[in-house]
Amino acid sequence: MTSLDTVRHHLVLEKVARRVSDAEVLKLLKLLLKASGKQGVPQGGVISPLLSNLYLNEVDKMLEKAKEVTREGPWMRVEYARFADDGAPRRRREETVM
Repeated sequence: MTSLDTVRHHLVLEKVARRVSDAEVLKLLKLLLKASGKQGVPQGGVISPLLSNLYLNEVDKMLEKAKEVTREGPWMRVEYARFADDGAPRRRREETVM
């Protein structure tokens, strides 16, 4: 199970509708999401990477802001890595200076 298994369809549709105005495309997307179940982005589907990246774009922006807010000189308390349509938040541990 991934975090994208729990994405609510109406949120994905809202994000797509901000960028796509073609009603037929939105209808097709709604059918694709409905076929995958009540929630989540269909894993392994041809549309999955696009939908995942669209959804995770806002997470990227939030984490970039968190990195800057937690910066202490050259060090950051928040770090993350984005791999295509997946993410891996990291928390940097306190390092002891000898």
